[in-house]
Amino acid sequence: MIRFIRFGLITGAVLITILDIAGISRLPDTPWTGIRHNNLVFIEIEDESPNGSLPLKRGDEIAAVDGSPVRNINHFRCLTEAPGRFESQVYTVARGNSILEVDVKRIPLPVKKVYRRVASSLTAFTFIFLGLVVLLRRPDQLGFLFAVNCLTIAFLFTIRPVTPLPFFHLAGELVYDFMMVFLPAFFLHFFLVFPGKEITSGSRRYLIRKTLYIPPTLIFLALFIMAMLRYSSGIERGLVLVLNGVTSIYWLLYMLASVFFFVRTYLTSDRIQKVKFRIAAIGLTLGVLPLLLVMVIRFFLPNVQNPHDHYPVHVSYTKLRAHET
Repeated sequence: MIRFIRFGLITGAVLITILDIAGISRLPDTPWTGIRHNNLVFIEIEDESPNGSLPLKRGDEIAAVDGSPVRNINHFRCLTEAPGRFESQVYTVARGNSILEVDVKRIPLPVKKVYRRVASSLTAFTFIFLGLVVLLRRPDQLGFLFAVNCLTIAFLFTIRPVTPLPFFHLAGELVYDFMMVFLPAFFLHFFLVFPGKEITSGSRRYLIRKTLYIPPTLIFLALFIMAMLRYSSGIERGLVLVLNGVTSIYWLLYMLASVFFFVRTYLTSDRIQKVKFRIAAIGLTLGVLPLLLVMVIRFFLPNVQNPHDHYPVHVSYTKLRAHET
């Protein structure tokens, strides 16, 4: 069983690396519009964009591209980010009960944005490396949980390639949602047993561990159903907002619980263990806090300018209304 888990994690690390390399290798040929959106809901037009004169307003929703209804974010990338294609496109935009069409220009991705995305990939590679090192040195539950956390975070930082295959549009969304929803549970599970703590039957940690994965499983099942419905026919935005709020609360509670158990274990540890805890705390702060902060900003303040907006740190569900003419 241990060998199987280790093989699965190593295979996952290789796949994430291959996807990231494939993604960043095409960045210089990637079209760019300068249109900032949060799950296809327009926010603003960036500086240096060739589309500064478009009559878009905050809250407008991108419903179709060149007449093709957008099914999810991966489908949108397929329609708009095919490498080497820079001709203009027509976006169908929903604004309240009205529909308008705008001509969107595309240019090659600016160099500074290429550098930012490469930096994101380097962050992913760092997490992959750390996860594999710990996994190979410590093939126990704690090592496995550490590797799972590192690989999950690495996946969220990767630049995945654009694909024209519908199956991968839906599968990619489900995999991303799975990673994003289960990350807080993996994180909390790690700190329940860190640094190799035995969990006694009937204790608080034991009860938490038994029910740890129930909330993320229910949330992911809801996301799964919504993704299937959205890809085929579309869903109401009210359902998205409700699930968005539930996911935000879940993320916050699990992360706070992780910090609580980390601090509690630190306070009850001996002097040597506390030194190890300080090292872990530094890694925790540098590696996870930025991700958590961006996550919270994207959920609660989606219209705020985010310097790391290219990081894929939000659950990728959107309202995609059917194109009405």
